[in-house]
Amino acid sequence: MIRLELAKVVDAEMLKAISISAFAKDYKQYGSYPPGIESLLWHQTEIEKGHYYKIQYNDELAGGICVIPSENNEVEVKYFLYLTTFKIKE
Repeated sequence: MIRLELAKVVDAEMLKAISISAFAKDYKQYGSYPPGIESLLWHQTEIEKGHYYKIQYNDELAGGICVIPSENNEVEVKYFLYLTTFKIKE
């Protein structure tokens, strides 16, 4: 079962590691990661703002979604990241 849950500060270290893994190809191609991805403080701050969700596959942390609130109660997905080991799950 896949669930989205609001991330907690204790999840920040793992979400940072997943982010670095998820954007490894970007780093190889462009020489840098998206802004904030390498910073533990950035992950903690987004979590504290309530803008970061973790993706749970059964009881395993599989990835995260960072959103930006916008007008009319809508949100924009800033980052959607997951471990490649969860790429082909049914």
